[in-house]
Amino acid sequence: MAGDWGADFVGINPLHAPFLADPARCSPYEPSNKRWLNPLYIAVDKLEGWTGSEEEMGAIAALRCANLVDYRRVAELKITALRRYWRDWRGCSGPDRP
Repeated sequence: MAGDWGADFVGINPLHAPFLADPARCSPYEPSNKRWLNPLYIAVDKLEGWTGSEEEMGAIAALRCANLVDYRRVAELKITALRRYWRDWRGCSGPDRP
């Protein structure tokens, strides 16, 4: 299929789990675990039912406009959003559970 569009080859980026405790170690060739996918590849803003706060949307826009990828900030923002999404999906959000 890619050849029909003029591609000579297709590069595959490993999708293994990174070191989430140290997002600056961002090489896909040094995964912390080859059994799990990298949750940072999830497009949080595309998840069904996800609604970002004004602050989150501003942070996303700023990160997308940056000249370089701020892996630490991207990881922090995505993990926070995914945890909130998970709590909301399970119906566990409330004043006692941020």
